[in-house]
Amino acid sequence: ARAAGMVEAQVIVCADNDAAIDRLRSLIQAGDCLLVKGSRGVQMETIVTALQG
Repeated sequence: ARAAGMVEAQVIVCADNDAAIDRLRSLIQAGDCLLVKGSRGVQMETIVTALQG
C-alpha cells in the first residue's frame, strides 16, 4: 500500500493475525468497508472470519 502511494496514516501493519483482529476491532464501526490483503500462507481469512463473528 505504501509503495503504491497510500497515505501512511491509513496503513496498518500488525505482527500477526491476532494483533490485526484486536487493532481492527478497536477501529471499525458498523457499515465500514475493509480491504484485508495478504498472502494465503498467512491465512488472512482468519481475520475476516473473526471480524464477521
